[in-house]
Amino acid sequence: MLGAAKKSINEIGERLKKQALFMASIVGFLWVIEIVDSLAPFDFESLGIRPRQFLGLVGILFAPFLHDGVGHLAGNSIGLFFFGWIILLGGTQSFLRVTALIAVIAGMGTWLFGASRSIHIGASGIVFGYMAFLLLRGFFEKSLRWVMVALIVAFVIYGFVDLGFNSTAENNNGAVNISWSGHLSGFAGGIIAAWIFYYRPRNSPYAQTQITRKPAPSPVVSAILAWFSKRH
Repeated sequence: MLGAAKKSINEIGERLKKQALFMASIVGFLWVIEIVDSLAPFDFESLGIRPRQFLGLVGILFAPFLHDGVGHLAGNSIGLFFFGWIILLGGTQSFLRVTALIAVIAGMGTWLFGASRSIHIGASGIVFGYMAFLLLRGFFEKSLRWVMVALIVAFVIYGFVDLGFNSTAENNNGAVNISWSGHLSGFAGGIIAAWIFYYRPRNSPYAQTQITRKPAPSPVVSAILAWFSKRH
């Protein structure tokens, strides 16, 4: 029995290690882009989101990968790795669909409500979306485990929020400011993702099947019932 428990612990450890490596590779890829950006003659930041400009829609795809220097990327790397890793514990498919939805909503919100004549870059919209998703998943799913995760996330937010979960918006004068539209849109995206993927109203068919489903009788109970029916 101890051998089985040890094997299970080892399997969990290997899974956590692989997931951490997966998130580290994503963050590492962002650092590679930042290094190339600093060396290349082309200004990658110009590919960011340009609010209410048709060509600026392309930035929804590129903006999360672009940052305004090492300090900007370092601040976002912490939240991206930590929160992303927690979401990845729920499965790779869940992580990918949550990330995609948050990225699209954060990007569209920035494009619609961002400051005019500005360029928005940074992964903080996704980071804020991750935070919102983790805070609300337990509430929507009615899961004590994920409620505890939300409490841990809330604690971490207070501990790390000043380290630079920031997205930047550069105006025509070259001034760089925090992109609040990106933060708020990303946070809204996290709420929507938690609601779409994990909210189950009590009167929905899914909820009813979950509530009314009866566990199958054990083999012992089945044998007793079969014997009783033969006797009568």
